[in-house]
Amino acid sequence: MFVLKQPVRVLSFFLFYLTVCHSERLKSTSKTLFVKELSIVSNVSIRYANVLVRSLVENLETEDDEISFQVRIPKEAFITSFSIITSEKTINAVIKEKDVAAEEYNSAKEEGVNAGTVTQQTNVADDIGRDIFNVKVNVAAQTTLEFRLEYEELLKKNAGKYSQKLFVDSDHVIPRLEVFCEYREKQNFKQFSYQNPLDGRKIILRNEEMSDDGSFIRKVQWNPSVSQQDSTQFGFTKPFEIEYELEPPKDGGIVYYNGNGEFVHFFSPTSCEEEDVMSKQIVFVIDISGSMQNDPVKQVRQTMAQILSRLRLKDYFNIVIFNDYATSWSTRFRQATAANIEDAKQFVSSKVIAKGSTNINDALLKAISLFSQTLESSEDFHIGQMVVFLTDGSPTVGVTNREDIRQNVRDINFYDGVMCCKSIIHAIAFGKGADRNFLRTLAHENEGTLTIVRDIDEESESFIDLYHGIESPFYKNIEFTFTADEKIIPEANITRPQFKLLDCNADIVVAGRTYPNAEIHSVIIASENNDRVVFDNITTVRTRDIDEKKLARLFIYERVKQLLEEADISTDSKSKKLANDKALELSLEHKFVTPLTSLVVTEYSPEKLTNIPGPTKSNSKTKNNQGASSFGTGAIYDAYDYGVDDLTSQPDYVDIDNSLQLVGGNSASFMTFNYGIKIISFLTIQILYKLFVYFF
Repeated sequence: MFVLKQPVRVLSFFLFYLTVCHSERLKSTSKTLFVKELSIVSNVSIRYANVLVRSLVENLETEDDEISFQVRIPKEAFITSFSIITSEKTINAVIKEKDVAAEEYNSAKEEGVNAGTVTQQTNVADDIGRDIFNVKVNVAAQTTLEFRLEYEELLKKNAGKYSQKLFVDSDHVIPRLEVFCEYREKQNFKQFSYQNPLDGRKIILRNEEMSDDGSFIRKVQWNPSVSQQDSTQFGFTKPFEIEYELEPPKDGGIVYYNGNGEFVHFFSPTSCEEEDVMSKQIVFVIDISGSMQNDPVKQVRQTMAQILSRLRLKDYFNIVIFNDYATSWSTRFRQATAANIEDAKQFVSSKVIAKGSTNINDALLKAISLFSQTLESSEDFHIGQMVVFLTDGSPTVGVTNREDIRQNVRDINFYDGVMCCKSIIHAIAFGKGADRNFLRTLAHENEGTLTIVRDIDEESESFIDLYHGIESPFYKNIEFTFTADEKIIPEANITRPQFKLLDCNADIVVAGRTYPNAEIHSVIIASENNDRVVFDNITTVRTRDIDEKKLARLFIYERVKQLLEEADISTDSKSKKLANDKALELSLEHKFVTPLTSLVVTEYSPEKLTNIPGPTKSNSKTKNNQGASSFGTGAIYDAYDYGVDDLTSQPDYVDIDNSLQLVGGNSASFMTFNYGIKIISFLTIQILYKLFVYFF
């Protein structure tokens, strides 16, 4: 693996993503590369965000300048297009299967082309809720380039709200900076607020518009002046954050469909009244191995005290702590009375002490076995059952093989060992040492979620945020059935028809496809607090124009996500291959960059990437400087390439899982956007005479 002998300038692109992050401010001394403009446009309709980033960059020097910068996108996003625009030409990337892209890369290398890479960083703290990629490029002298990146993402509901967070991540003034966001929904906005990164004040937006098709519209525009940007001592340290709530739909949610046969059903409870919330059984499983010593274990004790205080009287709970061995607070579930909560707090205070190794297998089995002790089968339908599992490491004692641990969990948590699942497992990966891949697969396999906590300062907030999203189970054993013109739509045409549990502050999204111009009807059967409930009079909305295209993209987005998850959790090689093959087919057909595909530019020539004549022979130099640049996010409706990619087959000095690649001919350069999990070194590069960069 190639490693740079000296540090390079690091630039950080503007970030648009759904989870909070905190990036270290990096300074810059360079004044030769100048970001003239940055625009971020986000268009959201039926919860689906289209994102466009546009930046204009100028190199003021009389010689080429080699720099390195960072690209950041949300982990759940798919890149849709990548282009470089000069006064003479627009260069667009195309999607190819990863092995084909790798072959082109190797061919380019054999022809003597210098290679460049955009590689994912996994060894940095600032990587929560997004993918970070390192890029090295050569920027031609005295040139101006426009760089555009587009991606799409479905916004998810958490704690009753939809949210977007936009980070400029810059300590440099940008002469022309603009953020524009538009939200279109068929449900009225119950609450809408935003905070800009300069003063942090929450502004309630009450002005709304109505479209001709009856959609409610909210718009946000932000154009900070140079003086306003200059007034901040440390740059854009806070996010541009938008949060909104929608008026609850009628019972059963809303089904949107278009003329092509695609549809999506958004389902969430209409209220969150205390008396309607289910009781729950919850087990907190806490790693107390030696790596948790000092601040981490202290923070766990403080956070657990807060969470225990939030339990309802009708809840039942237990606590399992583990290092070499697993120990439980009680041999059975205990009701959340004031006395029991106080006793549990004392247990946490006195017993949560970091020492020893990490026996994940025994801890999980002890926790799951508790669910078979107390309830009759009829009661099981009306109580939420879940495990919250926190660890900062990997299994080191007992059963250490990850596949064996998964099988052991399935044996006792799955019905008859094959159908998920008696309890949902939510995992929290704390710190860099946690085996995130294993925990993600474990959580998804048991219908839970993975929350990543990067450092001690954010542990309490992340743990509590997770609990807020699961503390109020409302429906259980939810089943969706769809018909098109009174004919049942096969489950193979639906992303997912069954769900174990739904919190009252969350939602479920089910997408599907049938024949064109069909009338869609949906029926939901679920268990609630005291009974079974059926929703069969669900509102349907026919989408038009822009929303019709969005709905088609949303279906493919959800379908590919589902297939990739199926492949990830599959224990059968044939099923895994089947899911991956179908995901690859859809990715290629609909131009998605996924872990199975790469985005490749095969048309490139340095002479065509200059709008002001520069040296015919590259005279590049590397700046030893670090910083965060300006790069943005935004949205347009007509972008139909996708991304989050993967490339495992690379030259012997590259170690890559996922990549977006730019390949050129003899006078060209090659760039790889790597979305993998492994840590990759930078590669030398002479590429793209100008790419969207910003010095610090």
